Amino acid sequence: IQDAVNAANPGTTIIIRNGTYRETVVIQKDDLRLIGSAEAGTTIIDGGELVDATGIHLKNASRIEIRGLVVQNFDGFIGPGPGDYHSGILVEGGRNNILRDNQLRMNGSNLVLDRSDNNQITGNTVSLAKHAGILLTNGSDNNILKANVAYDNDHRPLTLPSSEIPGCGILI
Repeated sequence: IQDAVNAANPGTTIIIRNGTYRETVVIQKDDLRLIGSAEAGTTIIDGGELVDATGIHLKNASRIEIRGLVVQNFDGFIGPGPGDYHSGILVEGGRNNILRDNQLRMNGSNLVLDRSDNNQITGNTVSLAKHAGILLTNGSDNNILKANVAYDNDHRPLTLPSSEIPGCGILI
């Protein structure tokens, strides 16, 4: 997937065939679409064998659409604070992105918007995160969250201090 992203020009739609992909994806360009197979739940990005990684990282990228993917097992923990979990999808400094109809599960936090504005988060299912199902942080403004389902998040390791902010479905 990363090779396709690297080779893509603005406006490209990358259709990802069904299967399990054990990799991370970093997007640092604008105007791309990452679309999973037409059969829901069959295009999986799995971090189970990776250490200290985020599944999909939109780094200062805008007008990206991510649709129809399962992103799971990016659950590394790198410090004592609530922001110290790896994410299934991290949008960092992005604007006008669309994240819809994805399944995010068993990640540190499933979906994080950090300093990211005017994004649409629609129809995603976020579950079994160690911290937050969806986390908006550091002045992420004017985002639309609609028809998302969040359940059974806050699966932190028992070794964390009890004073840590608990996880939840949506944390703003």
